[in-house]
Amino acid sequence: MVTRVADLTVEELRLFIRETVAQTLSDLIHDPDEGLEIREDLRRELTEALAKPGSQIVTQAAADVAARLGLSW
Repeated sequence: MVTRVADLTVEELRLFIRETVAQTLSDLIHDPDEGLEIREDLRRELTEALAKPGSQIVTQAAADVAARLGLSW
């Protein structure tokens, strides 16, 4: 049996929309690597790279990057 939107109560429609939005957000922000472990050789490489001089991470403000690319932020 197929339920039509016209047959739903307002509360059923709200619940359906809420569940749809929640599922969509979950799908979008889900980390596909969640639960996986980093291989030991990769962990070692990352640790060594971060320990090397000059390997400090430099960040930039998103607004500065957007301006440089001609984007309005």
